[in-house]
Amino acid sequence: DNTPVCTAQLCEYRDGIEQFRGLGVEVIGISKDGLESHRRFKASQNLPFVLLSDSTLDVARSYGAAGVMGMKRALFLVDQAGRIAWQHVETLALFRRSREELIQAIQALPTASARS
Repeated sequence: DNTPVCTAQLCEYRDGIEQFRGLGVEVIGISKDGLESHRRFKASQNLPFVLLSDSTLDVARSYGAAGVMGMKRALFLVDQAGRIAWQHVETLALFRRSREELIQAIQALPTASARS
């Protein structure tokens, strides 16, 4: 919460929330920050999606997104059956995937053509 890269990324996703919804995608953020920090961050940035806390990094480890310094910046598209349909794990937390890159990845999934 409140780091420059995370804030920019989530605000960009916020600004494109209707695109995600139009594709039948629910956006969920997760980090090691606590629930109160998430509540304040969500309110200050007007984020229209759920922010979850993974303070123990158990979820990050199960998705291969735990690193030496904590959680890696990662994106996962999880299908309705709970399977990972697409993923991108950043090697450095300084980089992020843009909304357009994510929209393109969603549209390239086999089920995306069935939704359109």
